[in-house]
Amino acid sequence: AVAVVAAAATTAAVVVLSVGSTTGSDVPVIRLAMVADKGSSDRCGGEDWLAIRNTGAAAASIAGYKLSDGKGLGDEDAFTFPAGAEVAAGATVVLCRGAEGSFAFKIGGDDTVSLHSPDDAVLDTTTLADDGALDKVWTRGAGGVWGYVVHSTTAPPTNTATTPNA
Repeated sequence: AVAVVAAAATTAAVVVLSVGSTTGSDVPVIRLAMVADKGSSDRCGGEDWLAIRNTGAAAASIAGYKLSDGKGLGDEDAFTFPAGAEVAAGATVVLCRGAEGSFAFKIGGDDTVSLHSPDDAVLDTTTLADDGALDKVWTRGAGGVWGYVVHSTTAPPTNTATTPNA
């Protein structure tokens, strides 16, 4: 069961987007995919958000995985995914800052965001280039190269799970 769920599409803690699988033997199955340090007009009520992607061909448990900003795992706002949390094969999960069941740390323009395993090893990390703006999102592109992409407003995904917002 997926324990990480969302509220309404624009204020969701987590929005599950279906994407094509990009499997590869030399990359982690769970990866950071996008970081919005200035928010977006189409999701999360304008709050910071980030996305993780399962690049594997099967669902992956993320129970015990952790997210941190540049302050690291010792900071009180570091986030740990709850028991039962998983990401479907080829899916991207969007987490909204401050929403129920999501991370609390604020993402700065030149912040570092890291994804950690349950034993605290860094699985993936990125440092923003301090050029974000509303709808301008730090995004992992082809070949794993990060850069800013302007995202336009889109309809909410059709496979969104919901719970009340905190």
